[in-house]
Amino acid sequence: MSTLVESPALSVLADQHTGPRYRLVHPILPGFRILLTLLIGILLCGTPWTAILVVGWTFRLMRVRILEGWRRQPTSAGAIPRHAGNNPPDEPAPPGRLPRWLLSERFRDTLVRKAPDASPPTRLRVLCRLPGALTESLRDNLRWGVMASLCTLILTYPACVLWLGSWYDGWNNSFAKGYENALVGLQAGLFAHLLFVGAMLYVPMAWAHLAASGQFRAFFQFRLIARLVWSKGWAVAGFAAVFSLATIPVMVLRSAPFAFVLANPDAWARAEPAEVLRVIQRYQLAAGIYLFPTYVLLHLLTARLYRAALVKTLTEHPELSGSLPDSLRTLLSESRPTPGAHPRHPVLQKVRWGAQSTSNLFGVLAAAILWFTVIAQIYVGQFLNYIPWAGWLNQPLIHIPCLQVIPKTLG
Repeated sequence: MSTLVESPALSVLADQHTGPRYRLVHPILPGFRILLTLLIGILLCGTPWTAILVVGWTFRLMRVRILEGWRRQPTSAGAIPRHAGNNPPDEPAPPGRLPRWLLSERFRDTLVRKAPDASPPTRLRVLCRLPGALTESLRDNLRWGVMASLCTLILTYPACVLWLGSWYDGWNNSFAKGYENALVGLQAGLFAHLLFVGAMLYVPMAWAHLAASGQFRAFFQFRLIARLVWSKGWAVAGFAAVFSLATIPVMVLRSAPFAFVLANPDAWARAEPAEVLRVIQRYQLAAGIYLFPTYVLLHLLTARLYRAALVKTLTEHPELSGSLPDSLRTLLSESRPTPGAHPRHPVLQKVRWGAQSTSNLFGVLAAAILWFTVIAQIYVGQFLNYIPWAGWLNQPLIHIPCLQVIPKTLG
């Protein structure tokens, strides 16, 4: 049986990149890919079941950007070696390119990969590889999405469930006049606030560490990730401020349906349930125009923050490299702390350490206050338009990037 690589048709496909038509189209392709990626991401944000693919795709993109950032580091003592991250086996996408939604990242290479005996693949072998190559990125997006979502839920859901219970208990006390139990909902809510703030001081950096390592357990390396957060106190506060600002439109989007009803109550009262459901589904789908790019940009921001924090932390505390997952330890095996040209006097070292620790402490405290503003927006949104379950259990920029404003009676 003749092999695929000997096929004249394959030779034509291999040579088509050199033709004049391809040279004319090539400058347009990157912009077209970006627009297509953006459109697919917006559509996938329409339902929580498809939005899980957006989570996975975003974490794969974070990994690409982290590896590329390390690759661009100058080769010097204390810096990440330039070869670090050069096409590791599990790299989600080739450098400089967005991850794909469906096809394998190296579709053609996967099909024409040589057999174990180094012989060219037969047509039958290529056909057997075709289903996997057509869906490899889809499976990767799903795998990463489930893993990242589960990690996030483990640390954030204690607070979310307590919010749900405290709100429910608060309303019961309001209508049943159970004044002797009035503090139960309040105390549960306050404890939930503290849990949420503590989780969100940790979770964004853990997102990036998970993306860089690709290992579930890396998300729960509390000592290492806490050190990374501490080393970038004011940068962590800056991220919390950006996140709080990005949450304002989410609060508006979730509250807007209530305003629509108030604007024309008669029309909505006369509308059929199927028509109302159709309008809300379209509105939820349109919300992806904001949710998808915002979700991706926030995660890329924390990936950039993590990239710098890890370099700084390993430079100052090289012993922490032993706690890195094997994949990261391999990539960063040649990193070394930068030796000081003139060692500082011990007194100056202590003064510098004290000043830096104080600055980091105030930065983390500022970040905690800013995360409280996110809680306030969640509560305000629930007051304006109460969403029974998803309003507490899914924060679109933290969990699943889907608005979920469909009432239970219509869903």
